[in-house]
Amino acid sequence: MKIAVLGCGNLATAVVSKLEGFEFHTYTPSYIRAEELAKLKNGTAYKELKNIPLTDFVILGMKPQQFEEFAKVYKDFFDDSSVVISLLAGTSTDTIKKALGAKSVARVMSNTPAIIGKGLHALYFSNVDQSSVVESMFKVSGETIVLDSEDKIDGITHFSGSGPAYLFDLARILTSELEKRGLTNEQANMAIKQTLLGSAELLKNSELPAIELRKQVTSKAGVTEKVLESLWDFGIDNAYEKALIAGDERIAQLKGII
Repeated sequence: MKIAVLGCGNLATAVVSKLEGFEFHTYTPSYIRAEELAKLKNGTAYKELKNIPLTDFVILGMKPQQFEEFAKVYKDFFDDSSVVISLLAGTSTDTIKKALGAKSVARVMSNTPAIIGKGLHALYFSNVDQSSVVESMFKVSGETIVLDSEDKIDGITHFSGSGPAYLFDLARILTSELEKRGLTNEQANMAIKQTLLGSAELLKNSELPAIELRKQVTSKAGVTEKVLESLWDFGIDNAYEKALIAGDERIAQLKGII
């Protein structure tokens, strides 16, 4: 089977890097990222959309803001027998169908840990007969969730899709604070990385919910309790709620709702 990868950014590269047994055709306007991904997958990179052959699947990996202008050009070369797999946040299946003349569209919200086989892929299918094939393409780079509503794809976007960025930023903050307390950058990095990794593995493998695991670490009147109480006093729950509402609003903007 043949796959066209149109837009070869970090997320598209993370997803495609684990796929085997396909013939890859890649494109980006700058050509550089397309060439890099093509070399990685023994595929072919293209400088012009019109030269890309008919493929079974078309992965849309550009920025959502770039899709409208891209579609104006690509619609003349798109064949509606191809299944479109969109990685674009806030871009509905109806928008993609209308812009390209597509019949079958799968929306997928992935995240960058897919590049090490630890991704989370939320999928929604619109008139896709080969849904099992599409899902299997993503299972090789992580876990999959198939959703029955397109609204749920929008809802999960700034949780699992954006989630790694929140954790990476937390790691940045904690690493910096450890360095202030005398650890070297190497020591601080290792300490925080292992803490996050171990905690994530424990959360995944435990039958206990996150709140119970947190309680196991929190001794009465201990250091952990004091730190958590300080965070709660600063309103960390409210801060996350407001931040995620801001994410809701940005998705609505991308969809053209507001």
